[in-house]
Amino acid sequence: MLIHQPQIIHHGQEVILQARIETRDLSLKLPEFLWFKYPERYQQYLSDRSDAFLWALILIGQSIGDDIECLGEVSPRTLYSLDEYQKIYMCWYPDIFRRQITVRARRISHPKPLTTESRYALAFSGGVDSFFMLQNALQMRKTNPDFHLQYGLFVHGSADIPLRFADKYDALRQEYKLLFDELGLELIPVSTNIMQFGAHRILLKQFLNAPLVASALGLGSLLSGLLFGSGETFTQFHLPGNGMLISHLQSTETFENIELGSGYTRLERIKAIANWELAQRHLRVCFGFTSESVVRNCSECGKCLRTRMALHTLGKLEKFSTLRPFIRLRDYVLWGRWLEVGWGYEIDALEYAWRHKKAMVLPLMLGITIGYVRYILRRYLPGWISKKIISVTTPTNVHDLFA
Repeated sequence: MLIHQPQIIHHGQEVILQARIETRDLSLKLPEFLWFKYPERYQQYLSDRSDAFLWALILIGQSIGDDIECLGEVSPRTLYSLDEYQKIYMCWYPDIFRRQITVRARRISHPKPLTTESRYALAFSGGVDSFFMLQNALQMRKTNPDFHLQYGLFVHGSADIPLRFADKYDALRQEYKLLFDELGLELIPVSTNIMQFGAHRILLKQFLNAPLVASALGLGSLLSGLLFGSGETFTQFHLPGNGMLISHLQSTETFENIELGSGYTRLERIKAIANWELAQRHLRVCFGFTSESVVRNCSECGKCLRTRMALHTLGKLEKFSTLRPFIRLRDYVLWGRWLEVGWGYEIDALEYAWRHKKAMVLPLMLGITIGYVRYILRRYLPGWISKKIISVTTPTNVHDLFA
């Protein structure tokens, strides 16, 4: 894979950072260009280095076994970290990342340090982790005057909002801009086609932070770091594709990634933001973006049900205007249908209900029983039967939205 020298192109009210991508295997039909679009007011901050493109494409190159060469400048720290980064993914997902590829750069140089104080951005999608992280970051800013959180990064074309849902993104962008204005922060909207490189090639959960990190690195002379929420607790750090073992590797000499929240379970994070009025008005957790009509939350997909059930267990669901404010017996059944066994979400809710809300124990047990029966049947029945079960208890293949 050859990553050509990145270019900065002014286009109307946007400025585009892009690089042409060549692969040896033309049958892969990868897009010709990887691009990031920013509002034109950020043009002076864009970096024509290759670090952003390397971090965006390293897992793609590794999954197809194609060595990478960069024609643009690359940070020495990036090249060093990519070695360890690949080894971690080979350990976690040996069936997908079978070998370590070689990464070469024709020009190796340190990024220029920022001429002003450190400035951090917070990766924001509107979900539980985003609000939990925002709440913590605002507290950090109060207690540590040297911590300069100034921006929110809202990415169109990430795993949260595919490019095809432009109207949905625009509506949320306007809403979240007002939210950040209210907090004295600045929201930076970014669009990218990075997910088109990963669709049907690697698992979505392995590609969660690539759009965020790459979009932030594209703003090379503006940001000194990116904060984003942990996708797991310390007891589960090996499961998803972003975590405390790998986030710090996606850094350069002048840019660092900071991950927050691994010391808290999902229920604890929801509890932390449950009384925050801003979260109650703006929370967006929906993974049902396959619906053209849903802008924020459908209240029926797996993530919506998981969050509604947690808020209901805490007695806070009716306070959240962006979610259906009641739980029916049908919701417990659907929750069980989508239940992800192994993450501990259901155990946390059950333990909390046992201590504080015993009337919920039996309906929670109903959903948990359905979820575990589904898990056992899918795992141990013959393939032709389990495939039928999977077809009615698994969400639509979201990779089709990014292809």
